[in-house]
Amino acid sequence: MQRIRILSIAILLILLATGLGTRLVVLQGVEWREHALRASSMHRSIRYYPAPRGRILDSRGVVLASDTPMVRASFLLSELEPVRWVARRLSKKFDGVNSNFPWDEETLWNSIQGARGAIRDQFGWVEKIDHHPWLRNLDQVTGREIARAVRLRPEDYPGVIVVDEGQDYTIYIDPNLLFSGEIAVRRMERELQLDRGVLWAKVEQAYARVQDPEREIQEREWIFRHQRHPLQDDIPSQLVIKISTDPVSWPGIYLEEMRDRSHPGDPFLGQLLGHTGLPSQAVLNRWKQRDEPVIDRLVLRDIRVFEVLQEFSHHSADQVGRSGLESVLENRLRGKPGAEVRILDHLRRSVGAPLHVAQAQPGEDVALSLDIELSRWCQELLVSREVDFGAVVILDVDDGSAVGWTSLPAQGMEVYRDRELYRQRSLSKSGWFHDRVSGWAIDPGSTFKTVVALAALQAGVVTADEIIVCNGLLDPAQPNRNRCNNHPHGIEMNMSSALARSCNVYFYKMGQRLGIDGIVSMGEQLGLWRITGSGIASESAGIRPTTNPTGTGIGRGFTTTPLQMAAIALSIASRGDRPGIRVIDGIVGESIAPEIDQKHFETVIDGMVSAVRDRGGTAFNPAYGLTHYDVAVKTGTAKRGPSKLNDAWLIGFAPVVQPKFAFAISVQQVPLGGGEACAPILAEILGWLEQHRGWELSR
Repeated sequence: MQRIRILSIAILLILLATGLGTRLVVLQGVEWREHALRASSMHRSIRYYPAPRGRILDSRGVVLASDTPMVRASFLLSELEPVRWVARRLSKKFDGVNSNFPWDEETLWNSIQGARGAIRDQFGWVEKIDHHPWLRNLDQVTGREIARAVRLRPEDYPGVIVVDEGQDYTIYIDPNLLFSGEIAVRRMERELQLDRGVLWAKVEQAYARVQDPEREIQEREWIFRHQRHPLQDDIPSQLVIKISTDPVSWPGIYLEEMRDRSHPGDPFLGQLLGHTGLPSQAVLNRWKQRDEPVIDRLVLRDIRVFEVLQEFSHHSADQVGRSGLESVLENRLRGKPGAEVRILDHLRRSVGAPLHVAQAQPGEDVALSLDIELSRWCQELLVSREVDFGAVVILDVDDGSAVGWTSLPAQGMEVYRDRELYRQRSLSKSGWFHDRVSGWAIDPGSTFKTVVALAALQAGVVTADEIIVCNGLLDPAQPNRNRCNNHPHGIEMNMSSALARSCNVYFYKMGQRLGIDGIVSMGEQLGLWRITGSGIASESAGIRPTTNPTGTGIGRGFTTTPLQMAAIALSIASRGDRPGIRVIDGIVGESIAPEIDQKHFETVIDGMVSAVRDRGGTAFNPAYGLTHYDVAVKTGTAKRGPSKLNDAWLIGFAPVVQPKFAFAISVQQVPLGGGEACAPILAEILGWLEQHRGWELSR
C-alpha cells in the first residue's frame, strides 16, 4: 500500500516536472519574443493634461462660456504605421548582402507608396485585405538574407512576407500590418460618416511638417516622435469603446479626455464673447519669448520638476482665446495644466492607479455686468421688427455698468467651423465680425446735437433763450444745401426747442459759431473718439471730424459707436460726473468730469424731455408709445449715401429726475428715421423693465 502511494506521488512529481519543463521550453524557445516585447513595452509614463478654462458669467450667474468634456482622437506619427522604418531597414539589408538591387531607402519608400495607392480604395472598408505582391525576382542570395532577417526579427519588418518561388524570391506586403495606421484612420472616417480622406489629409499635413527643411531638427523630431496631433473631436461613445477595448487595431491613435469651449447662447453675443482654438504658431512663439514652456513638449523624468514649472506652463491642447473677451481675459481664464505618473502595459493600458498626481488648476471664473435675459430679449425685439443690423446698449447710471448689450447680425461659432462661410463673411462689407455696440462706428446723426449744444452753451456762443428762426434753409442763396425738413418752417427756436424738434438750421449755425476745434474739444471732453477703457476687445474709437463745422453741427462726416453715444447720454444723465464704463468684473473704464456748468446740462435735458412730451417733439407721436414714460431722448437719422436707407438713432435716459439707466439704440439700414424706427423699440424696452425688473418708469 505504501509502495503504491510512493509510486503515485513519484508519477505526479514526474508529470509536474514534465509540465513545467515543457512550459519552460515553450517560453524559452517559442513565446520568449512575445513576452520580451511585452516586458519591454511596460513603461513608466508622465501624462500631462490641460486645465479647465474659467467660465464667463453674466451678472446673474448665467453661464455664457464654459468648458465641456469631450473625447478627442489624436495620432502619434511615429506609432501610426511602420512604413518608413521598414523601408529604412530593408535598404540596409539589401546593402549588407552586396546585392545588385539598385534601390535606396527613398526609392523603396516611394515604391511602397505606389503599392499603397494601388489598394487604397480597400482601406477601412475591407476587413481583411489580401497580401499584395511588391518586389519580384529577387536573387537567391538576397532573398534568403531578407527572409532570414524577417524570420529572426519579425517585429522589425511588420507586414513584410518573403516567399521562395523556386528560382527567385518575392516580397509580399500584408497591408493589414504595413498600412495599419491609414486603415485605422480610414475606418474612423467610415465610422464617423465623414468624407473619405478628410482625416487622412490631417496625417499627411503632419508628415509634411516633419519633412519641412525650414523647421529646426528638434522641432521636426518632436512633431514625429512625441506630438499628438488632433485627428477628430467629440468621438461618440460607441467608437470610444471600440478603440479602448482593441487598441492594437488602432495603432498610433490615442483617445484623450479633453475640454471643448461651449457658448450656451451661441450665436447670441458671439462677437463680444469671441472664440477659442488650439494655440497658433504665433501664440507658441509668444509663449517661447516669455519662457513659458509647453509642458507636454518637455521630456521630464521627475514630476517634481513639473510642479515647479506648472505655475507658468501651458499645454499644447489648451483652448486659447482668439478673439473677443475670450482673448482679452486669457490670463484670467486660462488654467494651469496637471500631470500624473502612470505605468502602461504593451497595449498602452494603465496598470493600477496613478503613482503620483499633480492636479490641474482651473482658470478663474469671470463675471460680466450684463443682464443676459434683458439683452437677449432686446435682440428678439429687434429681430421681430425685421432689423438685420443694429445695436442696443443700456448703462447703469450709478456705476456705469453695461446691463443691456445687443448686437445684430448675431454671429457665433458656426463661422469658425465652416471655411467657406468664414471666407464669405470675411469678404462681406456687412461687418459680420464686429460687435455693433462697441466695434462698429457710424455717423451719429442728430444725436450728436446734444454734444454741440453743450459746447455752444459752455463756450458762450449762444444762450439758452436766444431765438433763431428756421425757414428750412441755412442760406437762401443756396437752396439745395443745408436744408431742414424736421419741422414746419418759420418757427422760432431756442436751444431746448431746437433739440426737441431737431432743427438742423439751428445747429448748422451752432457749428459755424463754434468751429471744428470747438466741437471736437467738447466731444473729447465727453469721451468721444477714444476707447472707453472697459477692456472690450476690438473696441472702435471712431473717426473725429476735421473739416466742415456746419455739417458736423448736425452729426455728419464722422463716426461714433453706440457705446460712445450711450456714454454721452450717461454724462447728461449724471449732469457731467460720469462714472467709468464697466463690462468686466474688475475692469473699470475712465470716468469723465468735463468742465461744463450744471445749468447747461439742465437746458439740454429740457430739450430731450420735450422731444417726448411736446407735440412738436421728434419722439412725441402717441403711436410710438413713449408719451406716458418718464424719459428724456434725442433722436437721430443719418442718411446712407445715395440710397434711401438710413441709420436711425435714439439716445437718452430714464427716469428724468433720478435716472437709473442711460441707453443708445441704433437701427441701421432701414427706410425710417430715428423717431419712427427707435422710439417704439424704446417703449417696449421700458415696459419690459417695469414688468421684469420692477423699475418705476411711468409718469
